[in-house]
Amino acid sequence: MRLCRALLAAVALLLLVAAPAHAAGTERSLYPVTVLSTGRITFSGDSGGVPITVENISSAPVTLTIELVGVPSSRLDSDPIENVVVDPGMRSSVEIDARIIGDGPLDASVRVTSPSGKRLALPATVTLASAAYARAAGWVVLVAFLALAVFVIVGVTRRIRKAHAGRNSSVSGSMST
Repeated sequence: MRLCRALLAAVALLLLVAAPAHAAGTERSLYPVTVLSTGRITFSGDSGGVPITVENISSAPVTLTIELVGVPSSRLDSDPIENVVVDPGMRSSVEIDARIIGDGPLDASVRVTSPSGKRLALPATVTLASAAYARAAGWVVLVAFLALAVFVIVGVTRRIRKAHAGRNSSVSGSMST
């Protein structure tokens, strides 16, 4: 009885481990293209190029349309790249111009479809971020530095004038006596 339960538990554990891997393999084989690009991309401003690499895992060439869709879509301005031909077993990289609207990071879904709109790959997620705040912060620091420099120059000029005025009054006072 114990041996039977142990075998049953082992088979159940094997099914729990193997089922998701099998399902992922089955889902992958449904689509002829795999999106290889994921991760985080930081633009120096509010826009830039997003490199996307796709791989054709089928035995025939495919023609693709690759687009970025923001989540939410109102925060991303991007045009799709159309008519990308990828030969069997090959990879292709494209750069999609995108502009982030608003503040903070933005998750964007990479969608790969046929020219007729049929989905050809599982969507992948790319996180887009903008370092535009760093440029604005740089301008604030520059303005603060210039203001500080003006205050120092004005202060030094006043001290020099007071020192000259003090010398002139002590020289003219000593000459008159």
